[in-house]
Amino acid sequence: MVAVMYLTGSLGLFLYGMKIMSEGIAQAAGQKMQSFLEIFTKNKWISMLVGTFFTALIQSANGSTVLMMSFVNGGLLELSQIPGFLLGVNLGGSITGQMLSFDPEYLAPVLILGGACLILFGGERKTALSLGKVLMGFGLLFTSVSGMTKGAAWAGELSAVQVILEKLSHPLLAFGAGILLGCLFQSELAATGLLAVWTGSGWLGFSGSLYMLLGANIGCALPALLVGIGCKKDGKRTLWMHVCINLAGGIFWLLLLLLGGDGIENFFLKFSDGKEAAAVVNANMLMKLVWMAVCMPFTAKIVAVTEKLIWGQDGAEAAFELKYIGENHGFSPATAVLQVIRETEEMAKLTAENLSRSIETIQEPTSEKIQEVCQIEQNINFLHREITSYLVRLKQSTLVIDDAVYVDSLLYMVTDLERIADRGQRISNSAVKLKEGNVHLTREGEADLGKLAGKVEWVLKEALEVFYGNDRQKLPEILAVKEEISQSERELQAKYIERIAQDECSLEAGMVFADIISDLERVAVHGVNIACGAQEDI
Repeated sequence: MVAVMYLTGSLGLFLYGMKIMSEGIAQAAGQKMQSFLEIFTKNKWISMLVGTFFTALIQSANGSTVLMMSFVNGGLLELSQIPGFLLGVNLGGSITGQMLSFDPEYLAPVLILGGACLILFGGERKTALSLGKVLMGFGLLFTSVSGMTKGAAWAGELSAVQVILEKLSHPLLAFGAGILLGCLFQSELAATGLLAVWTGSGWLGFSGSLYMLLGANIGCALPALLVGIGCKKDGKRTLWMHVCINLAGGIFWLLLLLLGGDGIENFFLKFSDGKEAAAVVNANMLMKLVWMAVCMPFTAKIVAVTEKLIWGQDGAEAAFELKYIGENHGFSPATAVLQVIRETEEMAKLTAENLSRSIETIQEPTSEKIQEVCQIEQNINFLHREITSYLVRLKQSTLVIDDAVYVDSLLYMVTDLERIADRGQRISNSAVKLKEGNVHLTREGEADLGKLAGKVEWVLKEALEVFYGNDRQKLPEILAVKEEISQSERELQAKYIERIAQDECSLEAGMVFADIISDLERVAVHGVNIACGAQEDI
C-alpha cells in the first residue's frame, strides 16, 4: 500500500511539476514565439531546427503540433512547411527527457526554494513569476523522480507486479502496452520518465522498456487528433501527419529491434555507461534522431501520404473562385491588366460589404452574421493570394510603361484591401467578446461608434472611386475626413477613460470600445493609402 501511495503521489507531483514548468516557459516566451514560428518555417531544415528548439522549450510535442495545426488551419502556413517542423518536434521532446538522467537528490530542494522565493517575493514582475514557475517545476520533477524510484523499488517486491512485468518482456505486448501508456499520459516526458524509473529499479527489463517506449511515442500523438474535430482538411492533415510519422518510426524501430535487438540494445547501454535508466532516455533521443535523418529527404512524400489519407477540399475553400483571371481564363499580356482590374473590383466590393457587415455585428452579434464575416474574410484572403501571384507574373511579362505603373498600384491596393478585411474580422471578434462576456457599451458609446463608422465607410467608398475612376479632385476631402477620424479616435479614447474612472461603464467595455475605434481608424488609413495610389500619372 505504501508503495502504491508513493508511486501515485510521485506521479501526480511529476505531472504537476511539468505543467507549471511549461506554463512558466510559455509566459516567459510570450507572443513573440508565435511570430518566431511563422517566420522560420519557410525552409524544411530551418523548420526542423525550430521544431526541435520550440518543443524542447515548452516540453510538449502535442502542444507544438496543435500550435502548428492552428497556423495551418488559419492559413498562416502551408501544409508543405509542416513535415520538417514535426520531425523536429519529436527530437525536441526527446531532448527534454535528458534532464531525467540528472541526479536530483541535492539539486531539487535548491530549485524548489529558488522558485518559491521568486513566486512569493518577486512582486508583480511577470519575468520573476515566470522564472519562479520554471525553477519550481524543475524541482518538483526531480523530487517526483526520486519518489517514483523509491516506490518502484518497494512495489517491485510484490509478486503480482512481477508477473505483469514479466509478460511485458514480450516485444509485441510491450509495444501495445506502451501505446496505452502514451494515450494515458499524453506526454512523452511523463512516459519516458516512468519507463526510466521502472527500468532503473529493476521492474522492467531494458529490452521491454524499449518496446514500450516505441509504443508510447505513438500513443502520445493519438489524443491530439481530437483537437482536429471541426478543423479544415489541412488542419486535420497536420495532426495525422504527426501520428503517421510516429507510427512509421515505431514500426521501423520495432522491426530493427526484432531483427538485431541485442546489438542495438548493447549500443544504447554502452552509450549510457551501462546505466539502464539513462539508456532508456538516450535511446529515445537517438532513435528519434535516426528516424528524422531517414525522413527529412522525403518530406514531400509525407505530405502526399497525408493528403491521400484526408482527401478532398474544404467546402468553403473549394467555393472560392476567380471570375476573371487564373488557369480557366488564359493569360494574355494584351488583356491581362483589364482582367485583373475587374478581379480587384470584385475583391474591393467584398471588402467594403464585409466591413459594413462586421460593424453591424456590434449591434447584432448573431452567430450567422459572425460566421458570414469570417467566411468572406477567408474568401478575401484567397483573392489576395491569387491576385498578388497573378500581378507578380504580370510584372515579369513585357508591359507598356503605363500598365507597369498601374500593376504596381494594384499590388499595393490589394494589400490594403486585405488589411481592411483583417480589421473587419477584428471588429467582429470584438463583438463576440461583448456577447460572450455579457458586456454592454453605453448608449453614448454606441452613438459615437456609429458616427465614426459612418465616416470610415465613406472614406473607403470614396477612396475606391478615386482609385478606379481616377477622380483625384475628391482626394483633399478624403484626407480631411481622415484627419477628423484620427482626431475623433483620440477624443473617444479619452472620453471612455473618463467614463471608466467615473464608473459609468465597465473596464471590459472600455477595452473593447478602444479596440473597435482603433480598428476603424486603421481602416481609414488604408482607405487613404488606396486613394493616394491613384495619384500616379497612369
